[in-house]
Amino acid sequence: MSYKLTRRNFLKISSAVGLAAGMAPFISCSRIKKEPPNILFLYTDQQHGFTISENKDYQFETPHIDSIAENGITFTNSFCSTPQCSPSRAALMTGQYTHRTGVITNETMGAGRGIPLNPATPSIGNIFKNNGYRTVYYGKWHLGGDPRNCGWEEYQGAKGDKLSSLGALFLSSKPQQPFFLFLSYLNPHDIYQFARQKEISSNVSHIPLQKSFEDDLTKKPFPQRLFMQEDQGKFMKNADISKWKAYKQFYREKVKLVDKDIGIVLDALKKSGLSENTLVVFTSDHGDMDAAHSLVFKGPFMYEEMIRVPLIIKHSGYFAEGETRGQMVQNIDLLSTLAEIAGITLPHSTDGTSLVPILQKKNTPSREFIITEYYAKQEWVTPIRSIRTRNWKYNLYNKWGEELYNLKSDPAEIHNLADNEAYKEKKNELHKKLQEWMKASDDYFKYLRATDRSGRVLDV
Repeated sequence: MSYKLTRRNFLKISSAVGLAAGMAPFISCSRIKKEPPNILFLYTDQQHGFTISENKDYQFETPHIDSIAENGITFTNSFCSTPQCSPSRAALMTGQYTHRTGVITNETMGAGRGIPLNPATPSIGNIFKNNGYRTVYYGKWHLGGDPRNCGWEEYQGAKGDKLSSLGALFLSSKPQQPFFLFLSYLNPHDIYQFARQKEISSNVSHIPLQKSFEDDLTKKPFPQRLFMQEDQGKFMKNADISKWKAYKQFYREKVKLVDKDIGIVLDALKKSGLSENTLVVFTSDHGDMDAAHSLVFKGPFMYEEMIRVPLIIKHSGYFAEGETRGQMVQNIDLLSTLAEIAGITLPHSTDGTSLVPILQKKNTPSREFIITEYYAKQEWVTPIRSIRTRNWKYNLYNKWGEELYNLKSDPAEIHNLADNEAYKEKKNELHKKLQEWMKASDDYFKYLRATDRSGRVLDV
């Protein structure tokens, strides 16, 4: 049976999934601190997980973000639920996998696919507001409608240092009520400006190219090549090495800029005297290819540069300082985590798991695997599901084949083993686990159909 995901069909599926999710038991959380902490959430856009300057081979400068890590806990295996803005933000806000939230692609997209976050959905803003928090959201929203309809009492859209100034002004007012201050930065998303840059403005000889830069994409699913030939990557056709290095340098400048903006807020927090009882979270919605695999920006691919994001949590006096945690975690875990720390019982079940035991170093084991989803960009639908274990990653494209990577021996994800008979058993094992997960979570992946870039449905 041919099945095209129309807006009407999607809403039917979403309603059924939402009903099933609503039947799950409530999550009971215990407060780890007598008084609920203030929460300062620092959120960047398109910043991959290797951008913190402690990853010296990547040559990023992030002194202010590093200062959070020096006094907090850094998660070295943190992942988004989907490498795209709106779906990832919806997953973070609700603690639900992308196919459950209803926001499966950017909310500004056409053809009835760009569905905004339903204000009635339990999410960070309305949950914390209903539990006595003053909820404030400044910066990029990208979930459709007005954030105030989703429980954020105060909202202003702003960018860069203006956003930081708003945050600093709020902190300097020394609010008495426990607050949740969410600052959503645009950068380093402005890497897209590079496509309009006519000349290389600085010496880029020192910028390193990853081992995967020479990857042969003819051995990978076709959408990866199409993205570079006819979509957003086509401006790099026939680009020489210096232009690729300039792209990487430009991205590093954008990361450095957002780090500077974050420093303004951290300084204001210190001067306000609120640091001791303020939980600070730093993370991003998804990554950027950063020239790995000769790819730019974000698109229909599931490489580590796309799905791995930075995550640092700091709470002075309650969690260890300057430590790392290696367990695999995901952005859907943050709602449960923050609720437990604040002593809030969530009004719904989530797909995430509280990270408090990991933060408290209770030898909590890592989850067996993480799942990442992808649907579309603009009119171009390219459904993908990815299952990642500690040492393996298996990507299933709807129509365009499979990828299998041994992350232990091939961390750069150069060698696609999906068609290698020697690894057939491993591929089948991961395929089975992915299918079991999709069935258990009511994922409608099998009903989705790939299209060309104009939105025309392709034959299976």
